[in-house]
Amino acid sequence: MLENSSLQEIPFMLSVKQAFEAVGVSAYAVRKWAKSGTISAVRAGVKIFVNMKSLMDFLNNSYLTKQHNKPEGISPISIDLQEEYK
Repeated sequence: MLENSSLQEIPFMLSVKQAFEAVGVSAYAVRKWAKSGTISAVRAGVKIFVNMKSLMDFLNNSYLTKQHNKPEGISPISIDLQEEYK
């Protein structure tokens, strides 16, 4: 059995479908970012599983959020995906 400290080191992963549904970007974009290494992901057979911390970090630090004149109302994504996918 794994110890609690070991469980905390396991990254939270979702399939491409679950990831794009959770954050609202296209499946194509998530796959492209995963294949290019922009976000951390692993392949298990034909499925790609995305490290959600990596995806959220990428989205929150993307070009749009770095613009000085970004539209009002745009804020970092903050959702508790682990609660949703228990």
